[in-house]
Amino acid sequence: MIHTITIETQNQDDLTLFRVLAERLGLRSHETHDEDPTSESDTLRQLNSVNWHSDETGDELNTMLRNARSFGGRDVQL
Repeated sequence: MIHTITIETQNQDDLTLFRVLAERLGLRSHETHDEDPTSESDTLRQLNSVNWHSDETGDELNTMLRNARSFGGRDVQL
């Protein structure tokens, strides 16, 4: 009877540890490597490709956001 364990990791050190453990135990192992569709470098590239156009400066937008916050009391009974 064959028993199968599937272990998924993105950490290379963990993968090496499991590979060495399987070899020490004399177990047959099979590896597959799937690329993460949205790696960190892809995410940063997408973020850097965003274009924002506005008549307000960054400081003006920051002030508008801060002034739009509401910290007043609420008429809610708990």
